[in-house]
Amino acid sequence: MKYFKIIGRVVFIILVYLFVFLYAIIFTNDTGWVLFIFFSLLFLFECLSLISPLRMLKVKNTERIHLTVNEKKSINLVIGRAMKLPLYFDTLRVTFPEIQQYRALTNYFGQEKMLQIDWEPSQRGVIENQSLFLQTSDFFRLFIKQREMILPVEWIVLPEKHPLINEAIAVIEKVTNKKAYGETSYTLKNYREYREGESTKLIDWKTSSRMETLMTREYERDEPIQWLFVFYGIESTHFEALLSLFYTLFRTYKTSARFMLIGANGANSQLDSLVDFSKVQPVGSIPEIPYRQTESVCVFVPELSETLTRVFQEKRFHLISYEILVVKGGATNVD
Repeated sequence: MKYFKIIGRVVFIILVYLFVFLYAIIFTNDTGWVLFIFFSLLFLFECLSLISPLRMLKVKNTERIHLTVNEKKSINLVIGRAMKLPLYFDTLRVTFPEIQQYRALTNYFGQEKMLQIDWEPSQRGVIENQSLFLQTSDFFRLFIKQREMILPVEWIVLPEKHPLINEAIAVIEKVTNKKAYGETSYTLKNYREYREGESTKLIDWKTSSRMETLMTREYERDEPIQWLFVFYGIESTHFEALLSLFYTLFRTYKTSARFMLIGANGANSQLDSLVDFSKVQPVGSIPEIPYRQTESVCVFVPELSETLTRVFQEKRFHLISYEILVVKGGATNVD
């Protein structure tokens, strides 16, 4: 039935065109020739829209996108000719099924145009390909053409910023500030001249009497502790929430500590790129942490277990559980 309707429309259009042509030939007046030229232009557009292939169009991404989960962002894409050939599309619809959006272009001749889409991702990851559908019809809406395209993109979706980051930093500072500046020992290191403004308790009066000038005592002092913050991505229902908190900590907390991600598809070394936050996935095993001998390690775990407590029993390790961190506001030091 559909095909009969199309055939009927085609026959009707041809008959109208022939009628206008005969009218212009027979009566040879201005009205007839104007109508003939007008209908000839319509047929020209119809023929051009029929022979214009969708494969001669290209869509390209103009920028590298970085955004976080649930962050809305406008993305600019450019559509245009793949080759310098005459094209015409009365109405061109570009649909992005994964984003559930579309853009429509009318009277499109293949010139470069910007397509702006709004995207609000619901999960993190690295997107390298984006599917889209092109759909058009001829000038008289008789035939429909469709084509699917795969658009290479570089869209990085990072974890969502955690709302309880300030509470988390407060807990972390309780752990790291205990020996952040080193502890003074009772081992005498040296004597030196007294400096104005220093505490008089450090003056050694016997030595000062012998040297005939005020001398103070200098004691040995422990070296400041170097910290390593590790996201320990074992499987847990709190995996994504802890990753969100660790990502926010990495972006906002001013510290000289090294950061490391431990997990599948993530870097098991010093964290240098934000892309690792998009790729990392949970691990089922208990991996080792490649720390330095001079470092103390804050191990951020989704949840505590007897196995983790047994593995990280050295004094250098401080286990920080997500559940305790955001619910109870505490940390567990494993000595």
